Amino acid sequence: MKNLNLEKFVFVFMLLIFVSCDSQDKQDDDFAKLADMKQTILIVAGSASGNDSTDCRYVGLGSKACGGPVEYLVYSIVDTDTLLLLELVENYNKFEDELNRKYGIASDCSIPSPPVVGLVNGRCVDLKGN
Repeated sequence: MKNLNLEKFVFVFMLLIFVSCDSQDKQDDDFAKLADMKQTILIVAGSASGNDSTDCRYVGLGSKACGGPVEYLVYSIVDTDTLLLLELVENYNKFEDELNRKYGIASDCSIPSPPVVGLVNGRCVDLKGN
């Protein structure tokens, strides 16, 4: 009888280790996917080159656990497929929000101030230097 209990304990213990490893793998996969999504966004945003400051825009990127964006992405409407970029950002933000809830991610709850966009040397930038 003792051997049977020991075997059950070992089985449950091994199962918990497997589930824990599997959960960590899933979390790693989710955050790798998030990183890939961000890389795609940065590629689509391009070099942010423009002709004048009216070409410059920004969008909130990411989703803090307390709400609001993690950062802002400055882009140009001249060399960016704006509709595609905004769709990708929306999907990224939703996915990060899901991951925050799913994995109990916390944040500092500070909200970055929006950029002041302008054109410097032919590129759209945050004039505040953030």
